Amino acid sequence: TILFKHDAAKAIIGIDDTHDRFIINADNSGAFDGTVLNNDFSIDTSGNCYIKGDLTLTGGDVTLSVATTITTTTHTAAGGQKPFTIAGSASKTTEDDLAGSDVNIYGGISTGTGDGGGIVFKISRPSGSSSSDANSLSDAMKIDGNDGSVIIYNNLDVKGTTTTIDADNLAIKDPHIMLNVKADQSDYTN
Repeated sequence: TILFKHDAAKAIIGIDDTHDRFIINADNSGAFDGTVLNNDFSIDTSGNCYIKGDLTLTGGDVTLSVATTITTTTHTAAGGQKPFTIAGSASKTTEDDLAGSDVNIYGGISTGTGDGGGIVFKISRPSGSSSSDANSLSDAMKIDGNDGSVIIYNNLDVKGTTTTIDADNLAIKDPHIMLNVKADQSDYTN
């Protein structure tokens, strides 16, 4: 264990025998915190890393070498989970009218004649009964990795002013098409 001190600032680095972890703690206490996750950084004997604060990466890429799931585990005071957000950069700048950055989401890149990885958006519907068990996931939308077809598994509500369909063939299974529909679906024309 090494203790670094400068005036009031203290940081400790080393092996915490109580928890069998390599730990860095810079909370000015000069000691490992008894609650292991309250330390600033730790690595357990399986190679799992724990970071107490925010993680800022100044490099351009994060590469994950295995199938990965990113899960939020912190709940809000109201009982719901905190949102997980993916957003383009919001860099501070002195430039006026600077355009925002794109966010790119893509499936696995294929080789040769192999299909590319699709993109599947899933939702967790209520189960219908009170429980603390996690509800199952169901597909809400899928983008096919082979031909780019989009499948929407539920209703599609378009709120724009104009909807344009530029297709050679339009196949509609339902024999009824309602025009001029109001919000309560009264006063419409077939």
